This record gives sequence, C-alpha cells and structure tokens, in this order.
Amino acid sequence: MPSVFDASMVSCNADAEGGSWVEGALRPRCGARWTSWYERGPWSATLAGDHRTSLNCQNDGDGRVDTDTLVLTRTADAIQLRARFHPASGGVPPSISLLAVTSLTQIWGLYAISLVPAAFGALMGIAGLAGWAIHPTALTSLLS
Repeated sequence: MPSVFDASMVSCNADAEGGSWVEGALRPRCGARWTSWYERGPWSATLAGDHRTSLNCQNDGDGRVDTDTLVLTRTADAIQLRARFHPASGGVPPSISLLAVTSLTQIWGLYAISLVPAAFGALMGIAGLAGWAIHPTALTSLLS
C-alpha cells in the first residue's frame, strides 16, 4: 500500500455461480486507530435477488462510501480486507481468483512515475492507429 492515501476501492475476480455470492469489506488505519468496516456490497454472477448491489449509505466521522469507493475524511497508512463467501442453496461455494485494492495516494512522485508507461501506451496506440512504423523493441528487451 502507498504510505498515505485518502480514498480506496476494492475489486475482485470472483466465480459465484448457481446463486452463490461474495461480500467484501475494508477498513483503513488512520493514525494509530483502525476505522470501522466499510462494506463493499454483495456480488453474484446473476442479477436476480439482492446479491449484486452497491451499499452507498455508509457515512461516519472517518469516511463515506460513494458507490464502490471509500472516501476518507483524513489520510490512512494501512488497510485490511475481509471477504465473506455465501454458498448457493445447493452448497456450491463462490471463489475469488484476484482481490485488489486501488488507492489514491498523495505522493505526487508516484503519479509522475505512472505517467511514463501511460505515455508509452498512448504512443503505441496512436502509432498502431496511424500506421506508424514504431516497434517496442526497448520494452520487449526490458521485459525479456
């Protein structure tokens, strides 16, 4: 995690078939104190029932949930994640193959560094659309 952040979003790749669903929650540490848990909301592969929704009405002195993003009232330096698995009535449990956190950091140097691959990707995309003969040999040798 970044050293300081004030907004976070949790996402996952889940397989929740047959009526099973997954719920996620997160809680940041602000100073020396952990906040209460903020629920991400249930997720299911099907749209039936109430197992695929965001939980917007979470608001306290530490932060608020805007759809799927936790916005804090002050900065945090760590985060805990929790996932709960709810099997379908037939006992088929859901599974998670990836659980990720995206946080907005206040370290501008990290933002500047992230612009380098973003600019390279934009250049390669424009080159492909425009038919320019630019080859990513430098990137290929770097990643090989």
